[in-house]
Amino acid sequence: CLKTITKHQKSCVDDMATAFEAVNGAEYNASTKLDLSCCAYWRNENCTRELARKHCKPEEAEGPDGVITFFDDFKLRTGSRMLEIFCADFKPGVHPICEKLPAPGTPYERPKNKKLRSVLTRVLKAYTSYLGSS
Repeated sequence: CLKTITKHQKSCVDDMATAFEAVNGAEYNASTKLDLSCCAYWRNENCTRELARKHCKPEEAEGPDGVITFFDDFKLRTGSRMLEIFCADFKPGVHPICEKLPAPGTPYERPKNKKLRSVLTRVLKAYTSYLGSS
């Protein structure tokens, strides 16, 4: 199940990278950029969970040994649940500021000969190039 999700996760990660680039390139203040980054984080979380529900049996997705539980436990053990806590109020569909993000599936088109603005986008693009080769 985890292997199946990893194959399909590129669309989720690409969507988050597009959101980060759009936020980074826009004329928002730092506080708004943080809020929108939280919206992008939650959209990626939801996308990954939906992939698990779509491509795995229910017990493989959400059971005690399921992929979603594995992801949650991993975040808890590595301390990476900080984003979840920090961004608790910025779930798409709940917080109106999230509507400022590009629609899911919007491809990012950067000008030729320009570097990606966000360091996070560079990391995400490196990860998705790995996903494409596996």
